[in-house]
Amino acid sequence: MPPSVTLLIRSEYVYKITREAHRGRRSLVIRSSLAALAFLGIGLGVTTAVWTDDVWFSSGVTTKTFNLQGSATSATAGFEESGTEGSISLAIPTGVWAGMEPGDSVTTSVWLKNAGTAPAVMTTPVFTLNNASNGLTITGTGTGLSVTASGIDTGDVLNAGAVRKVDVTITAGGDLVQGASGTLRMQIHGESQA
Repeated sequence: MPPSVTLLIRSEYVYKITREAHRGRRSLVIRSSLAALAFLGIGLGVTTAVWTDDVWFSSGVTTKTFNLQGSATSATAGFEESGTEGSISLAIPTGVWAGMEPGDSVTTSVWLKNAGTAPAVMTTPVFTLNNASNGLTITGTGTGLSVTASGIDTGDVLNAGAVRKVDVTITAGGDLVQGASGTLRMQIHGESQA
């Protein structure tokens, strides 16, 4: 075989071998890359799993109480709720203001207790006359009956557990009506301190 033909065959043979080797290398690179990606995918799947943990806290929650009570007896005994106008259970003894005459001024004491756990902001007591007969009135002036309270005023704070003495005075005016009667009611209002 002439040398040029041999060279041609050889060069074609080398080209084939080189091309096949190149294909084989490329196939190997592709297979290796796919295997590496598959391995990384599995590895990433394992390594992307995260650990979790929680911390929980608990605590009891309570609220304060608000409870005003009164006593017509003393600073240490006889305290009651008496919380509604329709059911008044605290009674000042009837004889205190019995037989009032013009110009009389009689004082008695009641006690207020904050039996709750929240401080109370108080208001000045309010007086009304119920079942009044023969023109008996509370006027706040020099006629009829004038009723005042001392010991507690609007804005006073009554702390939890505290007891406050309240003096109630009735003064009869010069034109007090004879033979009159009625029921004196006193309301002491408080609100929890904000």
